[in-house]
Amino acid sequence: MYINCLCGGYKYRVYNFKRDGVDFEVIECSRCGLGRTWPIPLLKEDKQVFYNEQDDFNERLEQAALWRKFLNRALKIIKKYKKEGDLLEVGCNVGLFIDLANRNGYNAYGIDLSKRATDFGKERFNLNGRLSQGSLIDRKGDSKRYDVIAYIHVMEHIERIEDEFNLIKSALAPDGILYIETPNFNSCWRKALKSSWYGFSPKQHIWQFSRKPLEDILKKNGFKIIFSATRHSMHHEISFSFKGFIKAVLHLASFIFNCGDNLTVVAKKAN
Repeated sequence: MYINCLCGGYKYRVYNFKRDGVDFEVIECSRCGLGRTWPIPLLKEDKQVFYNEQDDFNERLEQAALWRKFLNRALKIIKKYKKEGDLLEVGCNVGLFIDLANRNGYNAYGIDLSKRATDFGKERFNLNGRLSQGSLIDRKGDSKRYDVIAYIHVMEHIERIEDEFNLIKSALAPDGILYIETPNFNSCWRKALKSSWYGFSPKQHIWQFSRKPLEDILKKNGFKIIFSATRHSMHHEISFSFKGFIKAVLHLASFIFNCGDNLTVVAKKAN
Protein backbone atom coordinates (compact mmCIF):
# COMPACT_ATOMS: atom_id res chain seq x y z
CA MET A 1 0.00 0.00 0.00
CA TYR A 2 1.37 3.41 -0.97
CA ILE A 3 1.86 6.11 1.64
CA ASN A 4 0.47 9.61 1.31
CA CYS A 5 2.47 12.19 -0.65
CA LEU A 6 4.11 15.13 1.15
CA CYS A 7 1.25 17.30 -0.13
CA GLY A 8 -1.30 14.97 1.51
CA GLY A 9 -2.38 13.40 -1.77
CA TYR A 10 -3.03 9.68 -1.83
CA LYS A 11 -3.77 8.98 -5.50
CA TYR A 12 -0.91 8.16 -7.86
CA ARG A 13 -0.04 7.54 -11.47
CA VAL A 14 2.09 4.40 -11.46
CA TYR A 15 5.02 3.76 -13.83
CA ASN A 16 6.70 0.35 -13.97
CA PHE A 17 10.41 0.05 -14.78
CA LYS A 18 13.28 -2.41 -14.60
CA ARG A 19 16.84 -1.22 -14.05
CA ASP A 20 20.00 -3.03 -12.97
CA GLY A 21 17.99 -6.24 -12.63
CA VAL A 22 15.53 -4.58 -10.24
CA ASP A 23 11.78 -4.26 -10.89
CA PHE A 24 10.46 -1.05 -9.36
CA GLU A 25 7.73 1.54 -9.65
CA VAL A 26 7.72 5.30 -9.73
CA ILE A 27 4.53 6.61 -8.17
CA GLU A 28 3.69 10.17 -9.24
CA CYS A 29 1.23 12.10 -7.08
CA SER A 30 -1.90 12.98 -9.05
CA ARG A 31 -2.30 16.16 -7.00
CA CYS A 32 1.18 17.76 -7.03
CA GLY A 33 3.25 15.71 -9.48
CA LEU A 34 5.97 14.67 -7.02
CA GLY A 35 7.31 11.21 -7.79
CA ARG A 36 8.98 8.66 -5.58
CA THR A 37 10.58 5.30 -6.12
CA TRP A 38 8.59 2.39 -4.74
CA PRO A 39 9.51 0.44 -2.73
CA ILE A 40 11.49 3.16 -0.95
CA PRO A 41 15.24 2.49 -1.32
CA LEU A 42 17.82 2.84 1.42
CA LEU A 43 15.92 3.52 4.59
CA LYS A 44 17.72 5.81 7.01
CA GLU A 45 19.51 3.10 8.99
CA ASP A 46 21.05 1.64 5.82
CA LYS A 47 22.43 4.81 4.27
CA GLN A 48 25.62 5.26 6.27
CA VAL A 49 26.79 1.70 5.67
CA PHE A 50 25.76 1.67 2.00
CA TYR A 51 27.45 4.90 0.96
CA ASN A 52 30.58 4.26 2.94
CA GLU A 53 31.02 0.96 1.11
CA GLN A 54 30.61 2.48 -2.36
CA ASP A 55 33.61 3.06 -4.61
CA ASP A 56 31.77 5.17 -7.21
CA PHE A 57 34.39 7.86 -6.63
CA ASN A 58 36.68 5.79 -8.83
CA GLU A 59 34.17 6.12 -11.66
CA ARG A 60 33.92 9.85 -10.98
CA LEU A 61 37.67 10.20 -11.20
CA GLU A 62 37.71 8.28 -14.49
CA GLN A 63 35.20 10.82 -15.82
CA ALA A 64 36.80 13.79 -14.06
CA ALA A 65 37.05 15.96 -17.22
CA LEU A 66 33.36 15.45 -17.97
CA TRP A 67 32.40 16.09 -14.34
CA ARG A 68 34.46 19.28 -14.23
CA LYS A 69 32.72 20.57 -17.35
CA PHE A 70 29.34 19.79 -15.81
CA LEU A 71 30.24 21.32 -12.44
CA ASN A 72 31.68 24.43 -14.08
CA ARG A 73 28.25 25.13 -15.56
CA ALA A 74 26.77 24.82 -12.08
CA LEU A 75 29.33 27.26 -10.70
CA LYS A 76 28.50 29.80 -13.42
CA ILE A 77 24.87 29.79 -12.29
CA ILE A 78 25.87 30.19 -8.64
CA LYS A 79 28.19 33.08 -9.58
CA LYS A 80 25.21 35.05 -10.89
CA TYR A 81 23.73 35.16 -7.39
CA LYS A 82 26.78 34.84 -5.10
CA LYS A 83 30.14 35.78 -6.52
CA GLU A 84 32.07 34.73 -3.41
CA GLY A 85 31.69 33.67 0.20
CA ASP A 86 31.49 30.55 2.33
CA LEU A 87 30.17 27.57 0.38
CA LEU A 88 29.10 24.14 1.62
CA GLU A 89 28.41 21.22 -0.69
CA VAL A 90 26.35 18.41 0.80
CA GLY A 91 27.21 15.10 -0.85
CA CYS A 92 30.58 16.27 -2.15
CA ASN A 93 32.02 12.83 -3.00
CA VAL A 94 35.79 13.33 -3.64
CA GLY A 95 35.46 17.13 -3.70
CA LEU A 96 35.72 17.98 -7.41
CA PHE A 97 33.26 20.85 -6.95
CA ILE A 98 34.99 22.02 -3.75
CA ASP A 99 38.29 22.17 -5.60
CA LEU A 100 36.67 24.13 -8.45
CA ALA A 101 34.88 26.55 -6.11
CA ASN A 102 38.03 27.25 -4.10
CA ARG A 103 39.85 28.09 -7.32
CA ASN A 104 37.11 30.56 -8.21
CA GLY A 105 36.91 32.80 -5.15
CA TYR A 106 34.88 30.76 -2.66
CA ASN A 107 35.81 29.47 0.76
CA ALA A 108 34.41 26.01 0.07
CA TYR A 109 33.82 22.95 2.23
CA GLY A 110 32.19 19.59 1.55
CA ILE A 111 30.54 16.82 3.51
CA ASP A 112 29.65 13.32 2.36
CA LEU A 113 28.44 10.09 3.94
CA SER A 114 31.37 8.21 2.41
CA LYS A 115 34.56 8.44 4.46
CA ARG A 116 36.38 6.59 1.68
CA ALA A 117 35.47 9.31 -0.82
CA THR A 118 36.33 12.26 1.44
CA ASP A 119 39.61 10.70 2.57
CA PHE A 120 40.58 10.08 -1.04
CA GLY A 121 39.64 13.65 -2.04
CA LYS A 122 41.68 15.16 0.77
CA GLU A 123 44.79 13.47 -0.52
CA ARG A 124 44.17 13.67 -4.27
CA PHE A 125 43.10 17.34 -4.41
CA ASN A 126 44.89 18.67 -1.34
CA LEU A 127 41.59 19.35 0.43
CA ASN A 128 42.61 18.44 3.96
CA GLY A 129 40.44 20.48 6.31
CA ARG A 130 37.94 21.07 3.49
CA LEU A 131 36.20 17.68 3.36
CA SER A 132 34.60 15.66 6.13
CA GLN A 133 32.35 12.67 6.56
CA GLY A 134 28.76 13.28 7.58
CA SER A 135 25.50 14.97 6.67
CA LEU A 136 23.98 18.36 7.42
CA ILE A 137 22.37 17.13 10.63
CA ASP A 138 25.87 16.47 12.00
CA ARG A 139 26.45 20.25 11.80
CA LYS A 140 23.27 21.13 13.65
CA GLY A 141 25.12 22.69 16.56
CA ASP A 142 27.59 24.53 14.32
CA SER A 143 27.15 28.31 14.46
CA LYS A 144 28.75 28.84 11.03
CA ARG A 145 26.41 30.20 8.34
CA TYR A 146 27.04 29.68 4.64
CA ASP A 147 26.50 32.01 1.72
CA VAL A 148 25.91 29.05 -0.59
CA ILE A 149 24.71 25.54 0.19
CA ALA A 150 24.75 23.19 -2.79
CA TYR A 151 23.09 19.83 -3.41
CA ILE A 152 24.30 18.60 -6.78
CA HIS A 153 22.45 15.37 -7.55
CA VAL A 154 21.99 14.64 -3.86
CA MET A 155 18.49 15.80 -2.85
CA GLU A 156 16.87 12.83 -4.62
CA HIS A 157 18.75 10.53 -2.18
CA ILE A 158 17.42 12.16 1.00
CA GLU A 159 14.42 10.48 2.61
CA ARG A 160 13.19 13.23 4.94
CA ILE A 161 13.55 16.22 2.66
CA GLU A 162 11.35 18.57 4.69
CA ASP A 163 13.57 18.00 7.72
CA GLU A 164 16.57 18.66 5.45
CA PHE A 165 15.11 21.99 4.34
CA ASN A 166 14.77 23.06 7.98
CA LEU A 167 18.43 22.22 8.55
CA ILE A 168 19.37 24.19 5.42
CA LYS A 169 17.51 27.28 6.62
CA SER A 170 19.41 27.15 9.91
CA ALA A 171 22.77 26.78 8.13
CA LEU A 172 22.21 29.49 5.49
CA ALA A 173 23.38 33.06 6.00
CA PRO A 174 20.49 35.60 5.98
CA ASP A 175 21.07 36.40 2.31
CA GLY A 176 22.48 33.00 1.39
CA ILE A 177 21.34 30.85 -1.53
CA LEU A 178 20.41 27.20 -1.84
CA TYR A 179 21.51 25.55 -5.09
CA ILE A 180 19.87 22.28 -6.13
CA GLU A 181 20.46 20.08 -9.17
CA THR A 182 18.52 16.87 -9.62
CA PRO A 183 17.29 14.62 -12.44
CA ASN A 184 14.10 15.95 -14.05
CA PHE A 185 11.45 13.21 -14.15
CA ASN A 186 9.34 15.23 -16.57
CA SER A 187 12.11 15.43 -19.16
CA CYS A 188 11.87 14.39 -22.80
CA TRP A 189 14.98 12.28 -22.22
CA ARG A 190 13.24 10.17 -19.57
CA LYS A 191 10.25 9.65 -21.85
CA ALA A 192 12.51 8.66 -24.76
CA LEU A 193 14.98 6.47 -22.87
CA LYS A 194 12.48 4.82 -20.50
CA SER A 195 14.20 2.40 -18.07
CA SER A 196 17.67 3.25 -19.39
CA TRP A 197 17.34 6.90 -18.32
CA TYR A 198 20.21 7.89 -16.01
CA GLY A 199 17.87 9.38 -13.40
CA PHE A 200 16.61 5.97 -12.37
CA SER A 201 18.60 4.41 -9.56
CA PRO A 202 16.18 2.08 -7.75
CA LYS A 203 18.70 1.30 -5.03
CA GLN A 204 19.42 4.97 -4.23
CA HIS A 205 17.04 7.58 -5.68
CA ILE A 206 14.06 8.02 -3.38
CA TRP A 207 12.52 11.04 -5.13
CA GLN A 208 11.73 11.80 -8.74
CA PHE A 209 11.43 15.56 -8.97
CA SER A 210 10.07 17.69 -11.76
CA ARG A 211 10.09 21.47 -11.82
CA LYS A 212 6.77 22.47 -10.25
CA PRO A 213 6.75 19.89 -7.43
CA LEU A 214 10.28 20.85 -6.36
CA GLU A 215 9.42 24.56 -6.44
CA ASP A 216 6.22 23.92 -4.47
CA ILE A 217 8.05 21.94 -1.77
CA LEU A 218 10.64 24.71 -1.41
CA LYS A 219 7.95 27.38 -1.09
CA LYS A 220 6.01 25.28 1.41
CA ASN A 221 9.16 24.99 3.52
CA GLY A 222 10.02 28.68 3.67
CA PHE A 223 12.01 29.37 0.50
CA LYS A 224 11.44 31.66 -2.46
CA ILE A 225 12.56 30.68 -5.94
CA ILE A 226 14.99 33.03 -7.68
CA PHE A 227 15.96 30.79 -10.61
CA SER A 228 14.56 27.62 -12.10
CA ALA A 229 15.42 25.91 -15.38
CA THR A 230 16.29 22.62 -17.02
CA ARG A 231 19.35 21.69 -19.06
CA HIS A 232 20.89 18.53 -20.43
CA SER A 233 22.98 16.41 -18.13
CA MET A 234 26.58 15.30 -18.55
CA HIS A 235 25.31 12.02 -19.98
CA HIS A 236 24.29 13.41 -23.36
CA GLU A 237 27.33 14.78 -25.13
CA ILE A 238 26.74 14.92 -28.89
CA SER A 239 28.91 12.90 -31.29
CA PHE A 240 29.00 12.51 -35.08
CA SER A 241 26.90 9.36 -35.34
CA PHE A 242 23.27 8.30 -35.70
CA LYS A 243 23.02 8.16 -31.92
CA GLY A 244 24.56 11.62 -31.80
CA PHE A 245 21.92 12.88 -34.24
CA ILE A 246 19.12 11.53 -32.03
CA LYS A 247 20.73 13.26 -29.05
CA ALA A 248 20.88 16.52 -31.02
CA VAL A 249 17.14 16.27 -31.73
CA LEU A 250 16.42 15.69 -28.04
CA HIS A 251 18.69 18.60 -27.11
CA LEU A 252 16.68 20.85 -29.41
CA ALA A 253 13.38 19.62 -27.96
CA SER A 254 14.75 20.16 -24.44
CA PHE A 255 15.66 23.74 -25.30
CA ILE A 256 12.36 24.59 -27.04
CA PHE A 257 10.08 23.00 -24.46
CA ASN A 258 12.32 23.45 -21.37
CA CYS A 259 12.29 19.72 -20.69
CA GLY A 260 15.97 18.88 -20.21
CA ASP A 261 16.78 16.00 -17.92
CA ASN A 262 18.73 18.05 -15.40
CA LEU A 263 16.65 20.32 -13.16
CA THR A 264 18.31 23.35 -11.55
CA VAL A 265 16.73 25.51 -8.85
CA VAL A 266 18.21 28.41 -6.88
CA ALA A 267 16.31 29.58 -3.80
CA LYS A 268 16.63 31.92 -0.81
CA LYS A 269 14.98 31.99 2.57
CA ALA A 270 11.60 33.69 2.25
CA ASN A 271 12.14 35.74 5.40
